[in-house]
Parts: sequence; structure tokens; C-alpha cells
Amino acid sequence: NFDIYINGVLLLSHYDGGNIFSQSPINHLINSSGQQNLMVALKPLDGSKFDIGSNAVIKINLSDAENNVFANSSTILELNFSPNSEVNNKSHELVGVFNATVPYINEGWLNSTGFDLKDDSESIISFYNRVYDLFVNKDAEKILNLMKKRYAETDKSLYLSEDNFEKLIGVFNMLSQNNFTIEALPEVPNI
Repeated sequence: NFDIYINGVLLLSHYDGGNIFSQSPINHLINSSGQQNLMVALKPLDGSKFDIGSNAVIKINLSDAENNVFANSSTILELNFSPNSEVNNKSHELVGVFNATVPYINEGWLNSTGFDLKDDSESIISFYNRVYDLFVNKDAEKILNLMKKRYAETDKSLYLSEDNFEKLIGVFNMLSQNNFTIEALPEVPNI
């Protein structure tokens, strides 16, 4: 069981136990060229202790996504974990750094505004309710206006050049054709 964070943002969680091999792009979590941080929070499968003799290997591989060349990827960071009797049996963190060179700077992330969950929860919940309503009403134009900067930065970091408006319309059409419905947002817990 684990959570993987790139630059403090959750990339991937896995809590189903067993072996897993997964490739997840991370460019959207890299704001600019330079040092990047990786943290993996490992937890025992049964919730009580790590099995002696088990192991975990996490690798960051470099590929040329801009030119769609993935065959010659190289490992730029590898973290290994093999528990022994001295390991904290409740959890274990693997931490590493790697350098990335990217042809962009994501200003939105670098100049983002922090928030306090208690003080700002009402405005955060209001924002997500607004986004939810736009999706329920299939209002692609307003969604794009609201998310324009974020979509642009994500597209840039993932080397995408697709039309987000057409993609949203395609998603709404697929939802309608397959009789999917957007579920209600869950009740907000008291903070």
C-alpha cells in the first residue's frame, strides 16, 4: 500500500495490495526546470507490520514525451525498500530528489494562493459546487472559461495540442449516449 507524491502533490495511491507495475506521467506536477521532490509513503498490507523479505522499488524514468519517443527511457531516480526488524511497522517514507528540464513554467502553480481548510472551506466547497453544476448542465463554454489557465498549463506540460472544447463536448456526448449520469457530490464533512 502506498501514496506517491511529486513536489508535495499526490500522484498515485494504491491500497489493493499485491504487486503493481504502473506508468504515470508526472510532467503536470513539474512546475519548472530544476530540482523536483519525490516522496513515497508506504504502509503495510494488513495494516499492522511490513513483511520481512518483501520489497518495493520506485523508479523515475526519463522519456522524450515532447517527441513521443518512449522506447529509450532512462532511470534518473530509483528508491528501494526492503523492511527489516528495525523499520517502523506502521509506515515508512522513501524520499528522493531528481532534476528535470522542461520547456515551460507553470505560473499558476508557482504563484498559487495557499488556503486554510477551516477558514476557506466555504469558498472551496462553493467553487466545487459551481464546477459540478457546470458539468451537470453540460456547459462546456463556462467550464473552459473557468478552467482556461489550468487547462492551458496542463496541456503545455503534457505536450498536448488538442481542442479542449471539442474534448468536453465529446465527453458530454459519450455520457449521454451511454446513459451515464453525474452523481451528486458527497456530503461535506464537518471540519
